[in-house]
Amino acid sequence: MKSTVCTLTILLLSMFCFATYSNYAAAQDYTKWGLPQGAKARLGKGMLIGNIAFSPDGTQLAVSTTIGVWIYNTEIGKEQHLFNKHADKWVRCVAYSPDGSTIAVGIDSRDNNTLRLISATKGDLITTFKADYGSIKSVAFSPDGKTLVSGGSPYIRVWNLKTKEEIANNVQPRGEVDTITFSPDGNTFASANDRNVFLWDAASGERKATLSGHFAHGPGHVHSVAFSPDGKTVASAGKDKTVILWDVETESIQRVLTGHRDEVLSVAFSPDGQTVVSSSKNRIIRLWNASTGRVKAALSGHKGAVKSVVFAPDGNTIASASEEDGTVKLWDVNTRKVKHTFDGFMSSVHDIGYSPDGKIIATDHDEKYLCLWDAQSGRLISKLLSNDTESLAFSPDGKTIIVGRYDALGMWNVDTKTYKPMRTEKEGVVYSIAYSTDGKTVVSGSGNELNLWDMTTKTHITVLSGHTDTVRSVAFSPDGKTIASASNDKTLRLWDVSTQSVVAILNGHTEEVQAVAFSPDGKTLVSGDMEGEVRLWDAKTGEAISLLTKHVSFVHSIAFSPDGKTVLGGGGNSFTTVLWDAKTGEIISTFERHIGTVFYAVYSPDGKTIASTGRDGIVLLWNLPNE
Repeated sequence: MKSTVCTLTILLLSMFCFATYSNYAAAQDYTKWGLPQGAKARLGKGMLIGNIAFSPDGTQLAVSTTIGVWIYNTEIGKEQHLFNKHADKWVRCVAYSPDGSTIAVGIDSRDNNTLRLISATKGDLITTFKADYGSIKSVAFSPDGKTLVSGGSPYIRVWNLKTKEEIANNVQPRGEVDTITFSPDGNTFASANDRNVFLWDAASGERKATLSGHFAHGPGHVHSVAFSPDGKTVASAGKDKTVILWDVETESIQRVLTGHRDEVLSVAFSPDGQTVVSSSKNRIIRLWNASTGRVKAALSGHKGAVKSVVFAPDGNTIASASEEDGTVKLWDVNTRKVKHTFDGFMSSVHDIGYSPDGKIIATDHDEKYLCLWDAQSGRLISKLLSNDTESLAFSPDGKTIIVGRYDALGMWNVDTKTYKPMRTEKEGVVYSIAYSTDGKTVVSGSGNELNLWDMTTKTHITVLSGHTDTVRSVAFSPDGKTIASASNDKTLRLWDVSTQSVVAILNGHTEEVQAVAFSPDGKTLVSGDMEGEVRLWDAKTGEAISLLTKHVSFVHSIAFSPDGKTVLGGGGNSFTTVLWDAKTGEIISTFERHIGTVFYAVYSPDGKTIASTGRDGIVLLWNLPNE
């Protein structure tokens, strides 16, 4: 009997553990959260472009990004939700209601700018406020939860949350409003724009005071403001590298906190009012004694400017966010150590490439980082500092990634993650790179010229001149004997590799040609231009074959499928990737829901998956039709 009970207990425990693990694993597979129809995974979490905010109980942290609002569990340091059902463009700012039930979201949408209230538990839309002005950059709830204030350019708007009506419309500061915060009693709110801090009457919208002082300490743009818990002091952070503490009653400067070596981007008070925290463009977070103005500690760990910093409600944790390094960090105030780091936030993706075996995806992010991703799991493998990178290509053996930079090429070793430069005396941005199929030669487009490189000796071979404007795309034929180039001069050129001379000039495009690619058999060329026109050409004669159905916007990248039956085009402000039938020229399918311009779209080596990239800082992986 005892043995049976023991066995049953073990079995139940095993089932419980398995269920718990399965649920946990499923819950943490954030690469599949909130995907558009047809997409199977997302690499990256979008770009950090706004603020971060703790829930009133401190158990959650909301992060505003280009693809929605990420919610983190601060106790275990894990992703909890992605709210992006209603984010049709970038989320510029977030704020929790005092009771924690609602999140206010400022959205810079395609058609107009809106302020939306969503459920803090489910992310469902509660209501929408129309705000027909520039990007909403800041939002704040009154302490009683009855009023909402939004700031953008050039207006501040005050909303009654019960009636959903605007209750003050004469709040018109000059310039963009970067930040808004309420006083603890809710009677006043402060805003910052240009060099000034403004205090406003929350009921009437009348200006109560103007606090000017940052301009006296250098360039004075004010990035952030915060009230002390007792409401007697306002802190402001400025471009002049200072934090100023203001006496609200006398409207005068109490003290100026100096020590940051670059612009101060964010400031906040601790819940007990004894400490001020500020973050700077030079990556440092400083803790100050609010009474004496002396530095209590300096926190370092971010690898880029720290755009937002905030205290948790209990005062024991500080959250910080850096758009440049793509991380959010939680710091223990007492130990001054990082408790959790939330990563995966990326800047705009400018180029993408699959390794030849299809196991790794490389992405180039806004001239800052080269990222390597596991193509199966979506896991970030490594993040390599790669300043000024504009283009990339894997070597045929998958061991090297060559990157194009300003007036130079460089090579990353995939295994060792080490970088070696390759330079040329010619100046210009390297917008495109291609390997020959044998891996012995590389062609790069720089300025209005092409450069050939010997990859055995890592030396420059020659310059191919002829284009009269910037070369945007280059491609090797499958047999390695011909190079195709596309240029802003509205032409394509075919080059003989052995003689290093032009064999054909292809005319027909009426706008700048941005992309070119060979078919797998080398018999056909496809090209796309800034007006969305896609053309097929005979790769041997240079004769035009046909036009494909026009892309809805400009074409930034173009590619044949591995079997040559379809053509993939990416690019344009339509945020759309298009798949054509290569034979009929008709559109087979479109892939939408990037929140920003699509820069590149590529096939996986086996032709079963499409990867698209965009200005929103993510890669979407799509199943092909009938796959």
